[in-house]
Amino acid sequence: DLLSHAVLCELAKSVHSQQNQNQKISPSEREVLRFVNELRLNCSKPWTLDTMSAACRLKRTQFETLTKNLTGDTPSLLLNRFRVRQAQQFLKNNDKNITEIAFDAGFGSSQYFSRVFQNLMGTTPSEYRRHQGNLAAYDQRFLRALTQLQR
Repeated sequence: DLLSHAVLCELAKSVHSQQNQNQKISPSEREVLRFVNELRLNCSKPWTLDTMSAACRLKRTQFETLTKNLTGDTPSLLLNRFRVRQAQQFLKNNDKNITEIAFDAGFGSSQYFSRVFQNLMGTTPSEYRRHQGNLAAYDQRFLRALTQLQR
């Protein structure tokens, strides 16, 4: 989807910018960036901090620090952003109930999903669905967070 492509472009620009400033990107940073793309594509899997850091072959603390430095988000917030993004598509494109959508997007409960969705979107999943899934506010917040990659 278009936002995912924008995310990857921003990540690539950040890496290129760092390299041009004689700040070589470390192998660990490269691995985290690779993993962020994998996480985006597989966000509905039952990820934990341990499984995410293991996927990068990094210790939890190092993984958390690098993810925060590269994306501006903690690993769990980044995962929730990707899951909410996926849920937005589900809410727009099918008539499953909110609980089914929560589980399909990788959330452990519909209550947690609703809380995360409202925190990120400023509206409940039901309200979002009723208003035909306007993505603009969320996209702007998400892209603003990603601009931290260039800092």
